[in-house]
Order: sequence, then structure tokens, then C-alpha cells
Amino acid sequence: MTMISWRQLCWSLCCVAVLNAMVSGGVFAATPSLPELAESRFAPLSPTERTFVENVADGRPFVMAKEAENTPVRGELLQWLCADPVASAQLPRHGVAASQVRFTGAINWKYLELTVPISLQNCELDAIDLDSAELLTLNLAGSRVASFRGEQMRVQRDFVATDGFTCTGAFRLPFAWIEGHLDLSGARLLNTASDALFADGCRIDGDLRLRSGFQSKQGISLSGVRIAGNLDCDQAELDHADEIALTLPGARINGNWTLREAKINGGVICHGAQVLGDVDGDKSHITFPEGTAFRGYALDVGGDLRFIAAQIAGDVLLEAANVGRDLNFADASFDSSDPPVAILLQGLTAGRRFRWTGVKFRPEAPVDLDLRSATVGILYDDEASWPPEGHLRLQGFDYSEIHDDSPFDAPSRIRWLRCQHKERFRTQPYEHVAELFRKGGLAEAARQVLIAKEGDQAAHMQLTTGEWYWYRVFGPLIGYGYEPWRSFPWMLGVVLVGATFFQIGYWCGWMTPTKVVEFVSSAEGATPHLSPEYPKFNAIVYSLDVFAPLTYLHQANYWVPNPAKGTRIPLLFWWPRAGELLRLYLWLHVAAGWTLTFLLVAGLSGLVQH
Repeated sequence: MTMISWRQLCWSLCCVAVLNAMVSGGVFAATPSLPELAESRFAPLSPTERTFVENVADGRPFVMAKEAENTPVRGELLQWLCADPVASAQLPRHGVAASQVRFTGAINWKYLELTVPISLQNCELDAIDLDSAELLTLNLAGSRVASFRGEQMRVQRDFVATDGFTCTGAFRLPFAWIEGHLDLSGARLLNTASDALFADGCRIDGDLRLRSGFQSKQGISLSGVRIAGNLDCDQAELDHADEIALTLPGARINGNWTLREAKINGGVICHGAQVLGDVDGDKSHITFPEGTAFRGYALDVGGDLRFIAAQIAGDVLLEAANVGRDLNFADASFDSSDPPVAILLQGLTAGRRFRWTGVKFRPEAPVDLDLRSATVGILYDDEASWPPEGHLRLQGFDYSEIHDDSPFDAPSRIRWLRCQHKERFRTQPYEHVAELFRKGGLAEAARQVLIAKEGDQAAHMQLTTGEWYWYRVFGPLIGYGYEPWRSFPWMLGVVLVGATFFQIGYWCGWMTPTKVVEFVSSAEGATPHLSPEYPKFNAIVYSLDVFAPLTYLHQANYWVPNPAKGTRIPLLFWWPRAGELLRLYLWLHVAAGWTLTFLLVAGLSGLVQH
């Protein structure tokens, strides 16, 4: 038998003494249950409160019984359950789940770390304060709260406030971080004192959903938000009449921003925002009739920017915007209480296509379309959608081609170009259309556009005397140098008219030979007659000889109208002879020949093309 030393014996006696002291001191006493803790902290608990705590402790959702509908649960009890270290340590991993409960009193979880999920569906609560708090997940679907504060709070999963969730006061999430989705689908934010939703600088790692009947009675402020997923505003109803209903300048959205069938009573501002996907406003209604309904200066869209079949009351500003693919206003309707409706696209870039077809506007509120310095790949339009005359700006508008379904003939495009503002004439839009026609093998159409350019430019200019003769007389004779053969009918007409006058003059004896020595007589005293070798008079050849410069057809040097021939003709204070009038016409005939010939040569050589 092993002997025990006196040291071992002393050590064993000491351990027994310490354990006896701990047991007698209550160190290993049983820990009170969660209902017992709640009773000691909030005594007395109402039956409803006790049932609520017991359900939470057992991990069962608490649903308010019908007979207890008018019995509230104190908000501080809920606050304590989630915030107290001892109480929260006993909560099951499912967290706190309650439904149809009326909580009274403000709930303050500010600066706290809540380690369990919280689900309060179809409940009624007073103010909730989560400023700088950190929680796992929060579900307020169908609930009604007086106000919600979550400045700089962090939610590790989703924050859900859907299915008729109602907030009657401020709903604030500035600089919050939602690591999942922020889902407000079907929510109603009814604050009328300030912004209905204020979430400037918020970071959302999933989607921000303001869809399916989401309603707000004041502005939605999302300045500088960072959304890793989509901003979904489909079928939302934003009501902030005569003010800005949705603000997101400087926002970054990695997915799509959708506004399909949304009804926005107020303006939308998204200056400098970046959307890596599409901006889809199909069938949306945006109403800001006395201002700019959609403002997107320097908006950057990676995909399409669409307002197909949208109804917009107010101006649209997309100056300096960048659209990766299509800018599409097909079947859109525009109106304004302060006409015209300004569609400001100056400096915009669309990588693939600009579509402006089926656009509707009232005659008394026309669209004023500004495309100055814009750049698009394909222009897709139709004549019915063009603004009326004086409401189109095209200076510097650059497009590489015109869609196959759009008008691509000279008369149509000339009508389009003549829709431009009249205050200052620009030649670049005409020259750009002509260049496209030339690239398409339509040289004749290109010439027609350039000729129209010259005529339209003259209509806008204060012409000097020289310019008046060019634009009103000489230029049209040769198509301003682009169709010099236009002068041929005029030249032929002058030659034929001259031939007629000279033939009549010859028959009447007003045309006489220039060389008298050619007269001979066959007998003494007989009337002299021309030598057979003398060139015979030919009216057509003579008219052509005196008309065309630098020609020699053996007529102009041998025959000339004689001003001493013919009877006198009374012309007011002048009684010239017929031969004298024919001589005067000869001078005009020669001048016309020189002028038309010079214009023809200048046109053929390209000297007078502008």
C-alpha cells in the first residue's frame, strides 16, 4: 500500500477547503433563466411580456394573440434583451422574432453590437436609434415605426423593410454599411418635414430596392452612395411636387439603375453618377413641368440609357454624359408648362446608337433638341419626331452613319437641317450630312445638300452687294459651284434667243457686212451686191460666235447690227432705230456669254465651291 506524504495530505485538505468555500459562496449556483432575469429587471412583467420573453428564450417566434392586441410590450424590454450582455448570451442563434406586437417607447441601440438576428414583422414601434451600431441582420417587414436612425450603422447581412413597412418620421442611413441587400420594396416613407430617406454616403454590398409600390412623400437623398448591385426603383412612387424627388449625384452603381413604370412627381438629379450597367426608365412617368425633370450632367452609363415610352413633363439635361451603348427615347412623350421642352444633350457621347423615333409632343409645347458637340455611333430617327423649325441645334453633332430605317435622301435631310435655330447659321451640319452621302455612294444627294447649304446661308446673312449677286444671281446658275452644268440651259436659251433676234434683223436689213470692199456690181449703175466669197450670214452660228469668248466662227467679224437701219421706235424719252436696239442687245448678248462661260469654267474647276 502506497504511503501518502504529509505534503500531499496538506495539499488535498487545502483543495477541499477552497471548494467548500466556493460552494457555500454561491459561485456554482444555477444561472437564472431569461424570464427570471427579465422579471427581476422589469418587474412586474405583463402576461404578454412574459409570453414574449419565454418564446424568445425558447427560440420560437412570438405572435401577438388576438385577445392581447391592445396589450403593448415595453420597448425597453426588447432593447434590454438584445443589448444586455447576460440576457443576450442566453438568446438562441435564431435571435429575436416577433410579429404583430406593439412596442411602446423608444428603442436605443446606439453604439452597440447586436450579435443575433432581429425580426420584427408587422409590428408597431416608436423611434429606433441604431446610430453607429453593428448588427447581424434586421427585418422590419410590414412594421410601422415613428422614426429610424442608422447613421454609420453596420448590418452584416440584409436590412429588410418591405411589404408595407411604414415610417412616419425621418428614415436616416447616412454613411451606413449594409453588407447584404437594403430592401425597401413596398415600403411607405411618409415623413413630410425633411427627406423621406436620407442615405448620403451609404455603402450597400448588395441591391438597393425601392420597388413594387415603394412610396415616399418627400425627397430621396442618395448622394455619393456606393451600391455593388442594382438600384431598383421599378414601379416606385416618389412624390415631392415642384421639388427634387430623387437625388444621387456622385453615386456609383455597379449594376443597373431601373425606373421601369416608376411614377416620380418631382425632379431627378444624378450629376456625375456612375452606373456600370443600364439606366432603364422605360414607361416611367417623371413630372417636373416648370423645371428640369431629369438632370444628369456628366452622368456615366456603361450600358444603355433608355426612356422607351416614358412620359416626361419637364426638361431633360444630359450634357457631357457618357453612354456606353444606346441612348434611346423611342416612343417617349414630352410636355412642359413652360414650353419649349428642352432636351439638352450637348457634349454627350453614345457609343453605339442614338434613337429618337416615335417621339410625341404637343404643337404648343414643342421639343427643343440640343445636340451640339454630341457624338453618337448611329443616328436612328424619323421625320415625325423631328422638332419644328427653329428648335434643333446640330453644330458639331458627329455621327458615323444613319440607321437603315431612318430617312436617307437629300430632300428629307435638308428638311431636317432646316429645323435648326435661326439666330446663327452653321455650315458643319450640312457638310457632315453631305459627307455621309458621299461615303454611301450618293454623290448627287451630297451635292443637293451642299447647294441647300449655300441657299440657306444666304437667307441668314446680311448680304453685301457682291454677296447678293453671288447668292441671288450667279450662284444659283451653277449650283454654287456644285452643279456647274446648271448653266447649260441658260447658255442654250441665250444663244437661241439671240439667233432669233439676229435672224429678224438680217431679214429686215438691220444686219450689215463689216467689210464694204466685198461689195461688187455686175454692170454700171446696178445695185452693188456681196461677193460670192463673202461669208454668208447664219443666225445660229452668229449668235454662238458672239456669245462664246475666244471663238472664231467667221461670223462675228463679218456681220454687225447697223444702228442707222430700221424705223424709229418710241421708248419714253428715247426714239432709237431698230438697228440701234439690236446693237444694244448684241452687247448684252456678249456680256451674258462671257459671264456664263466664266461661271461654267469656275464651277468645273472647283474655284467657287465653298
